[in-house]
Amino acid sequence: KRVAFFFFFMPKDEVAARLLSATSGLDANLLSEGLLGDSDWQALILALDGVQRERVFISDTPSLTPAQLRAQSYQLTARYGIDLVMVDYLQLMESGGREQNRVEQVSVCSRALKRLAMELRLPVLAAAQLSRAVENRADKEPQLSDLRESGSLEQDADVVMFVTRPESESNLARLKVAKHRGGPVGAAELYFDAAQTRFRSLKR
Repeated sequence: KRVAFFFFFMPKDEVAARLLSATSGLDANLLSEGLLGDSDWQALILALDGVQRERVFISDTPSLTPAQLRAQSYQLTARYGIDLVMVDYLQLMESGGREQNRVEQVSVCSRALKRLAMELRLPVLAAAQLSRAVENRADKEPQLSDLRESGSLEQDADVVMFVTRPESESNLARLKVAKHRGGPVGAAELYFDAAQTRFRSLKR
């Protein structure tokens, strides 16, 4: 798929390295340090060719407003036919307006992403921070009310998913669908490959 990534806290070269690690199956740390064998370099070249062929577009402008993100998304869609827009992460977006507090600013950004998805008729996937309230509960289970700084995130989103790792030292992760406007909610277990920062199905 042709994906437009908008990152507000990670430089594009680091994002590209993670994509290459996940695509090639190489350890992300070895890749960043250049500690690769002959066979690893071959796998990296194949992965690079695959990423380029799939047309992945990365923006790392730190202070992008919803209007600027919309303009870039429209341009990429018109030129290349984007299939998915990803934003990481929503609370770092600048609203570009004169809202009095951060809650109002996040609400503006949330509604803007919702409109963008409807206008372009494609999915917009936005990562978001959670409040620290989840850390104060015994089960550490995220809830919709934990979405940080704005109730509009819960209201605007068609789907809300939480990814947790019950035991940080293990490779087990849990994907919880807490809201699904057009379908059921529930949870599934995943395998987290820390070396490639990649989630996989537990079924082989």
